[in-house]
Amino acid sequence: MTRTLISCCVALLLSPAVALADTRIDERHTLAAGGRIELSNVAGKVTVRGWDRNDVQLTGTLSDGLQLRQEKSANRVRWEIEYPRRSNNGGATLVLNVPRSVELLLSTVSASQDISGIDVRRLQADTVSGSLSAAGRSGDSKLNTVSGSVSARLQTPKLDSDDLRVLAEIDQMREDLRIRVRARPHWTGQLRRQLTAAAIQGSNTIEKITVGMSDARAAVEGQPMSVDVTDDTQKAILGYRDALTYVQQAPHIADFEYHRSLLSRCIS
Repeated sequence: MTRTLISCCVALLLSPAVALADTRIDERHTLAAGGRIELSNVAGKVTVRGWDRNDVQLTGTLSDGLQLRQEKSANRVRWEIEYPRRSNNGGATLVLNVPRSVELLLSTVSASQDISGIDVRRLQADTVSGSLSAAGRSGDSKLNTVSGSVSARLQTPKLDSDDLRVLAEIDQMREDLRIRVRARPHWTGQLRRQLTAAAIQGSNTIEKITVGMSDARAAVEGQPMSVDVTDDTQKAILGYRDALTYVQQAPHIADFEYHRSLLSRCIS
């Protein structure tokens, strides 16, 4: 009789432990390319890993009383661990597997964050006192903590064929426009324009085409000349300006070769 009573008491004492057992979770959601993933937790641990799938997966265990709140759409999924108002000594141990090129937002209080093997468009990880470790690739990364430690080994994403093509086009445009966009000190630009204007004025005076320095300077700067300058004079001034510009810039052309007919082509 005594042994039976003791056994019943032990069973009653153990029954609350069964009721307080952890709750396992296993959630999956297919996410559109470039979608957004949000995960919020207070205590415990959050482990994030990247994988080559289109869906996102959340697995782990929740201590007694914790609940998983979720919001899902084609372009966004949000998971939040809700804690009861009464005191709870446990937390949540979570594992999050994320696809490539997504936007990833993580938020914890004391829970640590272990992030590695990711290749995402954007990463933002915030924690108050938990440790934070991040490794992988991310186009834009923000790691914030108040009193926890931070370790980051993040690189920018690998360039695909489209990225490389655009960069090649930009390099070609830069080369084509190199003569026009190369930087010069401000004073050298003014001096160059002044000397060019003087050359235009002097050379055309030899041809009995008279123009003032202000009009010659206006031609160099692409501004309209005064109303006193006739149409024929303007055409002569602008033609000489274009010819002089060609002579000045031709040596900078990659495939430029001097030929005795060069000046005759400029004049014609």
